[in-house]
Amino acid sequence: MVYRRNEFCFIHIPRTGGISLTTAFASNLQLIEARGVLISTGHFPYVLRRHARAHELSTYLADWDQIARFAVIRNPWRAIESNYRRMRSFAPGLKQVVAADRDWYETFVSAVRAANSLPFADWVPHFYAFMVEGTGHWWHYCLADDGADLGVKAFRYEELSEHWPQLAEQMGIPGADLPRCNQVESAACQWRPDAVEFVRSRFADDLNRFRYPQDPYL
Repeated sequence: MVYRRNEFCFIHIPRTGGISLTTAFASNLQLIEARGVLISTGHFPYVLRRHARAHELSTYLADWDQIARFAVIRNPWRAIESNYRRMRSFAPGLKQVVAADRDWYETFVSAVRAANSLPFADWVPHFYAFMVEGTGHWWHYCLADDGADLGVKAFRYEELSEHWPQLAEQMGIPGADLPRCNQVESAACQWRPDAVEFVRSRFADDLNRFRYPQDPYL
């Protein structure tokens, strides 16, 4: 999550290039007036955590209705696969992680252990059990709980390089480069029919709203 008072708020949906955008902004703070800036690159209690939801921020930020609000959305099949691989990559360093938020840390450890003990197709419904049927990442992070529009503009992850000049201008860092951060190695994930149906059901809004394919292999 990145917020600049009276200017904009970037909602960070997991595995959509948010660390790259946040790093680009944080690396160029000398270009702007840094007062009134909130950057969450870690996990903090309540609204200041990295993946703060729009409906939380809309009640926390006094200028929410006056500023630009945007997020990056990604094909849910690819975002889920990327999240699984990322969770698996954390295992060797778990003991080195220090977190002020103990509840978050315990949830994080549980998620990492699940990714390293469950086959991918079993992990999907285990990890995403919180996702309400018929919703998805956009609804969960960028809409109100009842699906009401909160004025967040969507940029597609698949077109992020194309959109970056516009986003950099919006963030007050025109001409800044977009680094490639927090990447994971590409590895095939095996989709079983039951996991496919789970995603079609739970991420239905993402698939339909942004016209992503209904099949993970397309």
